[in-house]
Amino acid sequence: DPAIKAQLREAGFNQAKFTEAAAVFVLLGDLKAHEDYAVRMRGAAAAGYVPQGVADYLVNLATQFYAPTAGAREESARSVGMSAMALMLAAEERGWASCPMIGFNPAAFVTILGISERYVPLMVVVVGKGVATNPPRKPRLAPSDVLRFNGADF
Repeated sequence: DPAIKAQLREAGFNQAKFTEAAAVFVLLGDLKAHEDYAVRMRGAAAAGYVPQGVADYLVNLATQFYAPTAGAREESARSVGMSAMALMLAAEERGWASCPMIGFNPAAFVTILGISERYVPLMVVVVGKGVATNPPRKPRLAPSDVLRFNGADF
């Protein structure tokens, strides 16, 4: 919706990509994903995929680890990062340009989109047709600058 995209642009520090892109994906972290995990594990145990005791153990472990807000937020950030990359690769495979964005006001996004407190906006991925005026890809660090083997040089 162009009106919503205009509001997101305003909450996104007036970055043109919010209104110029064909699609704006707001990726949300689920702070209560562990609750859904419990439902899935009960179903897996009932179907015989895992013993009930193992399912109960895993649910208890997930609840202890992810129920605290910090654990849930960290896990949702990992999941959103992987989802964003998958989305961007799928867009590229189909000939679209994409861009990850973190420059926005999450609280404003919550209000604009009516997002429940269960979720937190963590990243935006915009997708659209690339144009000749798009800047070239920014230089990346060399693998030797970011990879270490067996803890060397840390």
